[in-house]
Amino acid sequence: MITETKTNVIERKGVESEGKFQIKATGKAFRILSDGLYSDKIRAIMRELSCNAYDAHVSANNLDTQFVIHLPNRLEPHFKIRDYGVGLSHDDIVNVYTTYFESTKTDSNEFIGCLGLGSKSPFSYVDSFSIVSFFGGEKRVYNAFINEEETPTIALMATTKSDEANGLEVSFPVQANDTHRFEEKAYAVFEYFKLKPKFLGAKVEIEPVKYVLESSNWAIRETQYRGSANAIMGNVCYSLADFSGDIEDDSMRNLIHSVPIDIVFPIGELEVAASRENLSYNKRTIANVKKMLKQMIKEIREKANEKIKDCGTLWEARVLAYEIVQGEYKHLKGVLEGQNIFEWKGTTLGDSYIKIDNKELGIICFAPKSNWRRRSNSTGTIISRNDTTAIQTKKSTRIFWADINRGSHLRCRQVILDSEPVGEKDYNGNYKEREVNSVYLVSGSKVDIEALRVELGVDTIPAISTIEKKKNSSVYKTADYNPKNATRLLIHDTDDSNHDYSVPSTYWHNEKVKVGDGGVYVNINRYKIHGEHPYDYLNRMSEIFDLMDKDMDDLVIVGAKDSVVGKLEAEGIWKTLEVYLKEELEAYVKDNKLSRKIKDACTIQSFNTNSGRIVKLVMDMNLDKTKPCGKFAERVKKMRASVKDVETLVKVGRAMNRLDISNTGKGTGTAIDLHAEWDKIQKGYPLLEDVDSWRIDERKKYIEEYIQALDMVKF
Repeated sequence: MITETKTNVIERKGVESEGKFQIKATGKAFRILSDGLYSDKIRAIMRELSCNAYDAHVSANNLDTQFVIHLPNRLEPHFKIRDYGVGLSHDDIVNVYTTYFESTKTDSNEFIGCLGLGSKSPFSYVDSFSIVSFFGGEKRVYNAFINEEETPTIALMATTKSDEANGLEVSFPVQANDTHRFEEKAYAVFEYFKLKPKFLGAKVEIEPVKYVLESSNWAIRETQYRGSANAIMGNVCYSLADFSGDIEDDSMRNLIHSVPIDIVFPIGELEVAASRENLSYNKRTIANVKKMLKQMIKEIREKANEKIKDCGTLWEARVLAYEIVQGEYKHLKGVLEGQNIFEWKGTTLGDSYIKIDNKELGIICFAPKSNWRRRSNSTGTIISRNDTTAIQTKKSTRIFWADINRGSHLRCRQVILDSEPVGEKDYNGNYKEREVNSVYLVSGSKVDIEALRVELGVDTIPAISTIEKKKNSSVYKTADYNPKNATRLLIHDTDDSNHDYSVPSTYWHNEKVKVGDGGVYVNINRYKIHGEHPYDYLNRMSEIFDLMDKDMDDLVIVGAKDSVVGKLEAEGIWKTLEVYLKEELEAYVKDNKLSRKIKDACTIQSFNTNSGRIVKLVMDMNLDKTKPCGKFAERVKKMRASVKDVETLVKVGRAMNRLDISNTGKGTGTAIDLHAEWDKIQKGYPLLEDVDSWRIDERKKYIEEYIQALDMVKF
């Protein structure tokens, strides 16, 4: 690699004498250059020697051939790398290979190396290593070592005839407790090598980096998390997280520090530190990084706008702009958002929320309620209602004109609840969003609604009356049912915005209810349910509704004081909430044939201890299914396969216990059976009893080898 050189113009005046600084070739100096350079010595050795191997293949015009790396293992505890480049003559070994800061690669950007330090990197780990040069039909074996004066020394040990291909081989012994570290570092070193080496001694399969968006010289990594930029130059990845150049542009700053993006630079564009562990941020490197960032931002915005131009309507363009920022370009939000870079037929699209300034319009937004307000682990389908002055341009948004006074709110909720769940699931297996996630109900005159339609760019704003209202059962009634011959009772208020936890009465409102229609009630005293705050009690009940994919807010719950309970019971068609839930849950379990699955789920959950973690690891191993360990793992695997959502089924089982519902289903085993059988198996494989869960995944290979060995000799 061609490094930057500059000629200094010096003005001398009044100088009596001058002399040059020198470097004394002492053991201390050599130690600093060989050992002190690297913070991660194993990774550095592998990277430096591999870059040299790559350069050797460039010199030999042999880039399609893999160089070979032997990774240490317990039986062969040594590291070795063999390239098939041009090899080195004896003079090259003595005068170039062993000379610090001497390099034959400084006149071309075809090569990665340039400093003459990488070949000495093994000295950072060992005091001696072997070099074998295959050159011109001869094989020369050298030993590089630190002599009595702490000075690196090279010794020719043997010269023989050889018909092996030209190239260089470097090897050294590895400490027993470091063997796994070499394998671990290989994944980091070779992640960005275009042609991966051939590995011996250990099974290393490096998957190519996955990208969600790619261009000719940059690509965004596939990850759900934020990240920082990397510079890729000559097969080596350098983090740009510590980029020290002053950046005034917010988009450039976001691109560097918040986007998981890999940027490819031609060799020689950036200066590297002597260790090659990071970049050297001189003026030239900073300028080239900034230049690349500006080009990228321009290209990113051009790509994004290219997608917008073919939209049929302004609304479609707004929706697509939102999806671009939230979808495949989600990591580029800081680059795209708030920059007014999206444009459709001369109209700047701006932010994803459109502020509605017309004071004559009233807008209510209906959307699924967030989880934290309900203290529930389920996403649920409770719909909140809020006044707003802005409309979000999302694919899941629907807008209706409030052309009727009664039933419009119920219809808006219905539109959301009738839509299909889509997108990602949460950790409980529930969908996070629906096909319709927001419904905006707009009230106003026809003239104002038409003006809004034009402003938004939609084809039409349909009337809410076009949504057919579903007939409600006697239990799932609407709150606006108010016959003249009804009794005024307290009804649970489902609108969270009206609640004040310190005032329990805010969870109820007065309403006329036709007692003769029956329904569901809870006994209240001073607005509390069985002495418990209505929020806490109903939130627990709501979790059971969620398990059945039902929404408690759709159920009219009457709060009956002692003086009213007798009247409701006399009707014979009223149920307490507990009784209603018990009947619903029993029917849900029966209809979905969940009894056995709940039993098995509870068994698996009970077995989910330290032993359970080991068994889970064993289930992924290649074991003989006729032997005790493999047979047991297969049994547990079948039990797990029959139960898809263990956590949810366990919650259903707990809800059944809470409501005194007995589970008569028979499972395929019991937790006691599993524990007893596993304890018995461990006696046959005694070392398994000493395996704890700490970093257990890293020990999988050794555990598997241990089990397989005992299977062959003992069972």
